[in-house]
Amino acid sequence: MAEYMTLARPYAKAVFDLAKKSDQIALWSDQLELLKIITSNKQVAEMIKNPIVEDDKIVSFILDIAADKLNEQAINLLKTIAFNKKLSVLPSVTNLYEEMRTAFEGNVDVEVISAYSINAAQKKLISEALEKHFNKTVKINTTVDKSLIAGLIIRAGDLVIDGSVNHQLKKITKSLMN
Repeated sequence: MAEYMTLARPYAKAVFDLAKKSDQIALWSDQLELLKIITSNKQVAEMIKNPIVEDDKIVSFILDIAADKLNEQAINLLKTIAFNKKLSVLPSVTNLYEEMRTAFEGNVDVEVISAYSINAAQKKLISEALEKHFNKTVKINTTVDKSLIAGLIIRAGDLVIDGSVNHQLKKITKSLMN
């Protein structure tokens, strides 16, 4: 996944810069989300991974579905990504674009993964600490993952804070193995 983000970042940045210049940030969000939905579809994703299926055919297939909802620049983006053999990174382009958008708009989307449900008071404390850190409005999405054992993981853009017991146990095990 980190590799996809690295490959997707130049595309997302170029699109975001274009969207800001043309004052079409919301339009690009919609178009990228549509491309993400299409390319994340199981059958389409399998076509993209299949070396026998030519990229031109995949682009044509996608355009048959979405051409009336994409402007010329979005179609050019799709063709450019296909030409560079990177169609599989389109979902990551969308995710990075949305991170850039929220940062530009003065917000930060934060994912908090915890071993147990977080109550409102805990969520408020986390939010206040992160708003101080980022000096921006924070929107927190929480999920529960029992495999963490205890603690939590906080993801905000490229920042990852892993305070889970599971992570600590892995670090200790690795240290003992060396």
